[in-house]
Amino acid sequence: MATYLLLHLAYIFVAFFPDRWVRRLFLRVGELQFRFSSKTRAAVLANLSRVLPEATKTDLERIAKGVFRHGALNYYDLLRGPRRAEVKENLFQSGQRNYLQAQELGRGVIIATAHLGSINLFLKLGALSSWEALVLVEEMRSRAINEFFSSRRSAPGIETKAAGYEGLKAALRCLRKKGTVVIACDRAIQGTGLRLPFMGEETLIPVGAVELALRTGAPIVPAFGVRAGEAGAEVFFEPPIIVNGKSEDAFRAEGMRSIVKYMESYIRRYPDQWVVFSPVWGGR
Repeated sequence: MATYLLLHLAYIFVAFFPDRWVRRLFLRVGELQFRFSSKTRAAVLANLSRVLPEATKTDLERIAKGVFRHGALNYYDLLRGPRRAEVKENLFQSGQRNYLQAQELGRGVIIATAHLGSINLFLKLGALSSWEALVLVEEMRSRAINEFFSSRRSAPGIETKAAGYEGLKAALRCLRKKGTVVIACDRAIQGTGLRLPFMGEETLIPVGAVELALRTGAPIVPAFGVRAGEAGAEVFFEPPIIVNGKSEDAFRAEGMRSIVKYMESYIRRYPDQWVVFSPVWGGR
């Protein structure tokens, strides 16, 4: 209940003050969390040490501080909500043809992504592109907080569902209507998946994107949204991964290898934007 009330107070606060002031405040909150949340800081540093094994301790701490800052900005984005007038000027797309090519197959599109940048980047893109999209997100422990997050993330044509059984059913319905499903593939939040090499060390990787593709024939488009500058963002679309008559085992192995490869590439490119605050290796 305390967290829920705090979110509502923050929402009211954000609405009444200039963006630049609120943004600075959230960045400061992220820095304070980095300083005082020792357990979470240790998890972030452990993750980054696998992403950047050659980095010095000083560099890892600097990058980890950036992770906390970006994590705080994600809440800032959530409370502010997507503003289309701003998005048109600040959101850039690379490889959009890959997404359109996948759409042309007429089976819906599965976007496989990671906890990189902010999920709100995808919601902003969807608002501009008139997507019929479902975003599968992590379920919070509190129903009230789940509903608050869902209401803030919603936009015309955009729906969010907690990853799980009900989320899977909703994803299947969305794809059968030729919609888009966005699913993060870097954290096994349900505790299930395949153990695969990731950043050079085996860990549990969720297989939801591949299993949805096998059930529906929908292509998988690896896509990642990152922040660019103070208020801008860029979304990268990679070539689609298509079932195309492959056996289930062959497609599952090929699809997972491709998704992991792209995740590794983008996380190493933007390590300070990989907003994962729990251990990816050696824990849930």
